[in-house]
Amino acid sequence: MLQHIRITFLSMFRPDILFEQLYGLSWYGGLLEDWVRNMDIRPGQPVLEIGCGTGALVRSMRKHGIDAKGIDRSERMIEAGHRHDRRFSPDILLADALDLPFAEQRFERVIAASLINVVREIRPVLLEMKRVLRPGGSVSLLFPGPKMTPARASGFVQENHLTGFSAAALQAWAHKARKGDLQLIEDTLCGIGFTEIDQHHFLDNMVVAIDARQEHSRRRARCG
Repeated sequence: MLQHIRITFLSMFRPDILFEQLYGLSWYGGLLEDWVRNMDIRPGQPVLEIGCGTGALVRSMRKHGIDAKGIDRSERMIEAGHRHDRRFSPDILLADALDLPFAEQRFERVIAASLINVVREIRPVLLEMKRVLRPGGSVSLLFPGPKMTPARASGFVQENHLTGFSAAALQAWAHKARKGDLQLIEDTLCGIGFTEIDQHHFLDNMVVAIDARQEHSRRRARCG
């Protein structure tokens, strides 16, 4: 109970601290690392993370030689990221997903975790992602899927012997998370010109990543 109270307090008043603590958990930090690894991003490849929070994943990618940038609209998150490691301050920027401070065709990949499932309208966000993508570039959208349920999360907690804050954080996510609408996201991607749309599943299938490539092609995956 105390851990749930702590999580509620941090989410309301210190989301920056909560984000850094979540990233340090084996299941959450591991989820994000697995997601990036699955994309097979090459060293030097320019990547943008939208909704980067304090920039933990951006820092990790840059340490692996990836030319990563991150933006978040929360000033508190960005300031906390700068305090955490000022070497990466130029790479973690205060900005809005609907008005990215980058030129057209700047990135090979644009990624976003737990963003597309919470925005009011997904089409404008995806169009702005597309604007900064190079021809042939790809997006990857990570979010809780339909199998993110309290029962499944409890099973994961037991099977993986999670305790304390780690267990409470996953259970809280399962109870409160907004699930992404897979069909709506895929249809919208198809409608604005993305192809090769695929799904990947993580964390005992509770979390889904939808990947899509921007190409001029007659062949479109999962449209209609």
